[in-house]
Amino acid sequence: MEPSNPKSHIVLLSAPAHLTPVIELGKRLVTFQDVEITIFVASFTQSAVAESRMLQAALSTKLFHVIHLPPADISNLVAPGDKGITSLSAAVRLVRPTFQAAMSRLKTEAIALVVHVFSMECLGVSDELKIPKYVFVSTNAWFLAVLVYTPVLEKEVEGEYAGKKEPFVLPGCSSIRAEDLPDPVLLRTTANYREFLKIGMEIPEADGILVNTWEELQRKTLASLRESKLLGGVAKTQIFPVRPINSKGSPALKNELVDWLDKQLADSVLYISFGTIECITNGLPMIAWPLYSKQRMNATMLTEEMGIAVRSETLPSQGVVGREEIKKMVRKIFVDDEGREMRDRVKELKLSAEKVWSNGGSSYNGLVEMVECKKKC
Repeated sequence: MEPSNPKSHIVLLSAPAHLTPVIELGKRLVTFQDVEITIFVASFTQSAVAESRMLQAALSTKLFHVIHLPPADISNLVAPGDKGITSLSAAVRLVRPTFQAAMSRLKTEAIALVVHVFSMECLGVSDELKIPKYVFVSTNAWFLAVLVYTPVLEKEVEGEYAGKKEPFVLPGCSSIRAEDLPDPVLLRTTANYREFLKIGMEIPEADGILVNTWEELQRKTLASLRESKLLGGVAKTQIFPVRPINSKGSPALKNELVDWLDKQLADSVLYISFGTIECITNGLPMIAWPLYSKQRMNATMLTEEMGIAVRSETLPSQGVVGREEIKKMVRKIFVDDEGREMRDRVKELKLSAEKVWSNGGSSYNGLVEMVECKKKC
């Protein structure tokens, strides 16, 4: 017998190699909005086993349902030089028929579909089911700003973006230099650029965008994305910040590390990690070490806009960073006045992040608004 007042059912679709943030978003929705969640998992053939292992810990919580889509073999669909977004889009196109069929067979009808930004190929499935559709951007608001504004740059800028001396103006946001653009945007003749452009053109069709940030962290950029005279004029949809969506890691390993850290002097440990948002939510200033993709723009945001990181003069992706320069950066964070100011700023951001999920916090309110909007649609 069906319950008299069944929970609202929301479906999430991951992108290959981007499963973790979707799992964490599902946890947030279940924990703070008391909804039923089903996560569809899209994967490459070669990554299916690893992603299956990743799901085991999440499934042990019994917070949501998981449906594995057949792993996508794109070996004959994508040229060797066209990896990245091209591969992601090809994989999602391949599994779309299976996903659509599975959606129509769900026991509990979904009130909305949320797809990862790199699974946009399946966004249209919601139209056929006549339910609202949302896009989840698991990076940050500045990346979203570049994404939605790329179709405008496509019309206004002649030639390749790479090598342009003047920064590209993003209305209401910090401008971005050519060398800081995400990899797919650098060469306009590539398949990766065409896929990135396509996503930027189609994302305004969504009923809303969930973005992995919070108001206090990127207030200026979020305001622009909502203002019709600024980037809101191209985004054309609601923006919901959902705070940092990041994994908590293994409890056993966490306890072991905490026990060791408790024995060290305060602010005396240099932590090496691939995370950015994780560092902010733990109140840690950073040495940014951008290598590829969107890491360069993240490094610029952290150093120039937020003032909570330092970076080398030599890009790690373009040459060897010498030991003296590394020593200089470490000293700047641990010893110099500039480092003390960074630690103060990042600790303020940590405190603001801790408040966003309290009742009345910005991300809590964002999810409430999003879920209530879905129920009314």
